[in-house]
Amino acid sequence: MVSSPPETEPALDLREATDADQALLAELYRSTRDDLASLGDGAAVASLIAMQQRVHAEGRRRQFPGARQLLLYSGGRCVAQLVLDRGPRRLHLVDIAVLPEARGQGFGRALLRWAQRQAADAGVPLDLRVRRDNHTARLLYLELGFRAGAGDDVFEPMRWEPAADAQAPP
Repeated sequence: MVSSPPETEPALDLREATDADQALLAELYRSTRDDLASLGDGAAVASLIAMQQRVHAEGRRRQFPGARQLLLYSGGRCVAQLVLDRGPRRLHLVDIAVLPEARGQGFGRALLRWAQRQAADAGVPLDLRVRRDNHTARLLYLELGFRAGAGDDVFEPMRWEPAADAQAPP
């Protein structure tokens, strides 16, 4: 079990994902694929989303073999996942997903603040990539002290530095 964020944030329990969590992981992944879900709700679309999830998971395992996949529980129900890769000079947020029915309740913010504390404790920056069209996530990252970098047409890199956040007003 991983320590919970402070009491000022939603009561959370984080634990490592296991092979037994495949149904939860599939549900979380499906919730992030509005682009594919908008094609319909038939078996072909469900199969496409499942195939995309397998490709996504395999690619993530190859690119970040040591990443920790954490599941966030609230009230006994899984509401989100966080995937973090710890390197010698950085903590990289590989993926974060909050189920639609749990969005807007502070879970994403709590996960990000928890990740920031992990980075601060290790004395390294926390970085991530966000889709440029994900305005809600981008605004949250900026609000939490992340700084935007260059990037490409689809993704924008962002970085949070522990020392910079310590100097920022609360």
